[in-house]
Amino acid sequence: MTQADPNTRLCVANPVGGSGDPTYPLKLAAEGAADCVTWAHGSGGVAVAGRLVDGASGGCLDAGSESAGIYECGSGSGLFQLNQAWAVDSALGGIVNLKEGLCLSAAA
Repeated sequence: MTQADPNTRLCVANPVGGSGDPTYPLKLAAEGAADCVTWAHGSGGVAVAGRLVDGASGGCLDAGSESAGIYECGSGSGLFQLNQAWAVDSALGGIVNLKEGLCLSAAA
């Protein structure tokens, strides 16, 4: 894994492009890159704690078994799912999934 410059601002990006759902894997990119995703908090105009929604597709940031992606929020049922719940872990200095324990990071 390569070490990122701590002064570089990053975004979660969709290298596949478009607003397909599901989309795996996502990647980290330099802030302002063309494939950076605009995230909203919640879905359908309703804020949901820990849920990050892709502004283009309406899909949620989802933790798969090995990577993060965009997948339909609540798998169509609209229910809250822990694999789509994220929190800032100040001890780690990163964003962590509440079910899988995955941390968003740059992998080479």
